[in-house]
This record gives sequence, C-alpha cells and structure tokens, in this order.
Amino acid sequence: MSTSISHQTPPHVPSMDTSGHRLLTNKQKMATLSLRTTGWKTSRTAKHLNLNYHTIYQFYKCYDTSGSKENAYSTSGNPKYSPQAIRNMVRSTQKDAQSRRSPLKDIGANNGGMSASTVARHLKQAGIKSYKATRAPLLSPVNKQKSIAVCLGA
Repeated sequence: MSTSISHQTPPHVPSMDTSGHRLLTNKQKMATLSLRTTGWKTSRTAKHLNLNYHTIYQFYKCYDTSGSKENAYSTSGNPKYSPQAIRNMVRSTQKDAQSRRSPLKDIGANNGGMSASTVARHLKQAGIKSYKATRAPLLSPVNKQKSIAVCLGA
C-alpha cells in the first residue's frame, strides 16, 4: 500500500525553540503523523520531508507522551534563576577568595539554593575554574643535597 503525500519544502529560515531544535509547522506535523500511521519509519519520513532524523524523533517522543500535536515539542519553560541572580552569584564568588574555596553546593545554598551543576556551569562561563592545588612535599636539607648531587651527576 503506497501513500502519496506532496513534498513540502521547509521554510527558508526555520524557527527554532530555545534548545536549538527546529520547530515543525502544522503541515509538517500532520504529514509526519500521517506517514507514521501508514507504517513509515522515522528515517524514511525525515528523508521524505527533508528534515533531520532527530527533529522527527523528538516530535514523536513528545507526541507520544503528551498525546497532542499542539503540545508536542514544547520547551521546558522559563529559566529557574534570573540573569541578575546568576550575575550576583558570579560577582560575589569573584570578589571573595574564601567563597571560591567553598564547595559548589555551599555557594549555591548561599545564592538562593542553586544546584551545584548550575553554579559550576555559570562559574565556568565566567572563567573561574576549579582545581585542587597540588601539594609538593617539603624538601629537607639532606634531600636538597641529594637532589643537587643527582643533577650534577655525582
């Protein structure tokens, strides 16, 4: 059983959601669902509609969970923290050397309960990198003399 669906060319400038995924037009959504009901696989549908496989896959995934083509492929909503709150957290961390040595969990708790991953991501974007300082053993006078002797080849 073959089904003929007219090939719809995608718009010249595709609209994107906040995660960078392409949004499907209503015509594309209807065509995708009709091809799926006739038994077409995701890859074949993507090639036929000249769309990325992952765009179709994501649409199917959201459609299956929501049951509606209107709500499928929606974004997660507004960010949890305002840009001002994030800027304040980064600035307070940059100013205070003691807070830079604090665990990420503590920095987040002091700034409205941000998660450690949120704190780490924004500090990394600001150029603040976390690392443990290496601890070199102290050299005694005897070890210093032995080290010099090895270097001089004696």
